[in-house]
Amino acid sequence: MMTIDFYPAPNAAAVRLVPVNDDPNGDDHFILCSLTPPRVSSASTIYTVHEGEDRSGGVYILKVARTEGQIKLLSREAAMYIEKLPGFPHAPECYGFLTGIMNGSKMFGLLLERCAQRALSSVEEPLQEGIRQERQRQTILALCALHRLGIQHNQVGEHNVQHFVAGERTVKILDFSLATLHECQGMAPLHVCSESCGNMCAPQDFSQLCAELSVAEAEYGDLTKEEFDDVRIAAANAAPPPPPPPVHPLAILGRRSKGFFKFSLL
Repeated sequence: MMTIDFYPAPNAAAVRLVPVNDDPNGDDHFILCSLTPPRVSSASTIYTVHEGEDRSGGVYILKVARTEGQIKLLSREAAMYIEKLPGFPHAPECYGFLTGIMNGSKMFGLLLERCAQRALSSVEEPLQEGIRQERQRQTILALCALHRLGIQHNQVGEHNVQHFVAGERTVKILDFSLATLHECQGMAPLHVCSESCGNMCAPQDFSQLCAELSVAEAEYGDLTKEEFDDVRIAAANAAPPPPPPPVHPLAILGRRSKGFFKFSLL
């Protein structure tokens, strides 16, 4: 059986984790040690963990759920990662959906790639104008690609900039706990009114308006209408997502979890 010993604190006892849908033929064993105190939110407790007792291995994110509400959100997010997002370049790699006993109660964990922690927010200013606009363009492209994949994130806007981080080559989108399946109606851009108006106005055909992409364009909205058109067209005409990257040893956890979920993503 594949097992993971997770140490949530330097002097804490190990929590034994196994894949939710375990494969009795596996015999791999991993040790994950928490690096820092976790970040606690209403949806989950988020640990940054190192692989190996000497903490010399790779660094990952482990999202832990213990309450009924947290488990529901984390299970939903795991289903998105395992069923819909493999190989998607704008999402972290998922290494598995796990379960174990922590402080006497059942818990679930979602093990993810650790992405750059630089959020795409205005607090990064001043940035060189070209760099800032390129990040905004990449953010819109990432969201368009997500919508093209048939997923709406549902956490876009000025209060959710922490869900978009600058990776080495592209923008990464984080936290799919509220994501839903979505049929994007043409990804039509907003139109910028004249300077006398100064507002972002919707196209005449409201059936072609995507609310989430409109919010994103308002948030990252100092590109021109023509540049947004170019971004949308590039996303609409993009090639299909590339095949998944080579499987990391931890990634087999995710493959074994596939098929566990019995609920709808809608």
